[in-house]
Amino acid sequence: MAGETADARRSNWTDSLPVLRLLRTFKLAITPERLGLALAAVVACYLVGRLLDSLWLMADAGVVVQAQAAGRISEIEAFDRLGAANLPDWKQAASAAGRSTADAARTVEQAVSADEVKRARDKLDELRNAALDALRQNTALSASERKRQQDELRRAIDSVRLMLAGRDAAGGVEQAVGRVLQLASEPAARTTIESALRRQQLRADARRSSPRGPFAALLDYECGCFAAAVRGVACGNWSFSSAAAGGPGMLSSIASGGNGVIWVVTQRPLYALCYGFLHLAVFALLGGAICRHAAIQLTRDENPGWSAAVRFARQKYMNFLLAPLSAIGLILIGGCVISVVSLIGALPWLGELAAGVSFGLTLVGGVVLALLLIATVLGFPLFAPTIATEGSDMLDAVSRAFNYVSHRFWSTVFYCGVLLIYGGVCFIGVRLVALLALKLSNDFAGAGMDAFWWNLNAGTDTVGKLEAMWRMPAWGELSLLPAAGGEPFWGSFFNAPLSMTETIAAWMIAAWVFLVVGLVGAFAVSFYLCGSSAMYLLLRREVDATEYEEIFYEEEADNDEPDAEPKPPAPGDAGPRSTPLPVVGAPPGDAAH
Repeated sequence: MAGETADARRSNWTDSLPVLRLLRTFKLAITPERLGLALAAVVACYLVGRLLDSLWLMADAGVVVQAQAAGRISEIEAFDRLGAANLPDWKQAASAAGRSTADAARTVEQAVSADEVKRARDKLDELRNAALDALRQNTALSASERKRQQDELRRAIDSVRLMLAGRDAAGGVEQAVGRVLQLASEPAARTTIESALRRQQLRADARRSSPRGPFAALLDYECGCFAAAVRGVACGNWSFSSAAAGGPGMLSSIASGGNGVIWVVTQRPLYALCYGFLHLAVFALLGGAICRHAAIQLTRDENPGWSAAVRFARQKYMNFLLAPLSAIGLILIGGCVISVVSLIGALPWLGELAAGVSFGLTLVGGVVLALLLIATVLGFPLFAPTIATEGSDMLDAVSRAFNYVSHRFWSTVFYCGVLLIYGGVCFIGVRLVALLALKLSNDFAGAGMDAFWWNLNAGTDTVGKLEAMWRMPAWGELSLLPAAGGEPFWGSFFNAPLSMTETIAAWMIAAWVFLVVGLVGAFAVSFYLCGSSAMYLLLRREVDATEYEEIFYEEEADNDEPDAEPKPPAPGDAGPRSTPLPVVGAPPGDAAH
């Protein structure tokens, strides 16, 4: 009775305020089946992007990067800040600076070989041993003072060791280098260490200035925009303004993310075509399965197996794939028609006059294309839920999406805004759980692995074994809100010279850590698809007056009881139907209640 009362109360609230149905999205998105499907989609899209990046870099068509003291600025960020008109000048200057840095690195590598870097490390070890012996023999120092100076010396030596190994050292690098060079009383030893440090520094600068793959650069940029948008949600800055203390607003960050998409379409059209199609191909299967899984949960309150959802998506695969392509194709066809008709303007005299007289029709066509573009952007999240809920085809998906957006434009905008704000809050919570899990695992595992002095990293004196393989930011450096730039919340790997077994262990640890990070990204994907399914049901109710519980559903009694004997057909019956019938309404089991 208590359960029935709670269900009735919840039903009354959702009937009075239908938007509350969107609040189920978190529970839908966090289920293991949908997270698993979303994780598979994220991994597949990542691997596809990396593969295309390798091809584009081989063709010398990477993204230009400009190294700066505070980090590096990619071509995409310059496009967003400066605009398309000023981008060629920026690319020319950044490319020239990158070539200069690369030439300087090659020049110093010709003068200072890898063997000389190794000799510099040997010289550094000699200086370390001599300095530690001198401190141990200095009886004028107290025991505590002697230990303090020994620890400072070891940290300074380790900072230079990491730099010579091509790793990023901790803070106070200049002081550490200065102290080590003071220990080098012999000019030859000092010159050897300075030359090796210069070589490694120029190599690091050349790596930071080298072109990047389009996918890697766009992924970093879009993740930064996503982090800024989520931060804007948490700080209450939901506008286009960036004057708030929390940084850019939610809408301004979304607009910047849109500029990233515009960049790849206008500056790398072939890449956008290849990756966009492969991206849609992945989500046509896995994204369609998530929408189907969520639609059944929302309408019938059942949790079907992921295999049934994948089987449905495979049957409707071409419709899931072609629905967004057909909407985009409508815009391209309309643009081509305008271009073909406008060819008359290329004719001398009469053609120019005819183009001027008929240009009003061209503007009408532009208005139609603008409306189609807006309907496609707002209706894009509804394509897959339509097919997943109705079991229909791509034409029905596009027509329903455009119809719902046109008839309930402000409702669509409102529902999208609610999902953005609610999704940002939920993402902060999921990210916080992952952050604490990684940090606590790192701290406690590091305490166990570094419990004894012989468990330090073999190549250093002060770096622990786990820290050398995987380092997390300190508690004071962690941000509860997503932040663009800086060290990622999952830390860094391969932070010191590693032995063979340490290297293998570091790769294994990285795989587990990135599984957790991938699940955070998978939650964002799952939330988007589940929220789109919930929004579709709300709009369908408003426009078509269709009940929430109605869904195309194929009963699978035979799959539930594989050992049951098939019943013989009744007299006059032609046998079992080959075409599944839509089951409308609540599941049969609810009739007993």
